Amino acid sequence: NGRQSVTMRLINVSDAIVIYQVIEGTGERTLGQRSQVELQGLPIPLNLTYRRQDGGLLLVVPKAVEPGVLEVRFEPTGSFFLDTKSLNITGTGSVFLN
Repeated sequence: NGRQSVTMRLINVSDAIVIYQVIEGTGERTLGQRSQVELQGLPIPLNLTYRRQDGGLLLVVPKAVEPGVLEVRFEPTGSFFLDTKSLNITGTGSVFLN
């Protein structure tokens, strides 16, 4: 079909549950404390939204670990300046945190 896709490996290294949603309309999912999940074949562009269940702040660290695979680490932070709510992957593969 020619559409580009990406595998996202979500890794939660915090002691809080992370609630996330990858594609509008799929519903929210949870990622337990100190756990990970791999989401394969996600079409890009895409928007990943996330939040801590307890309302705390999240530092999100995206890293391309191999072609077509993006590792996204959720870490606790005390800084409002580092806290984000979403990650966007553009059609060209650029990654932005908002």
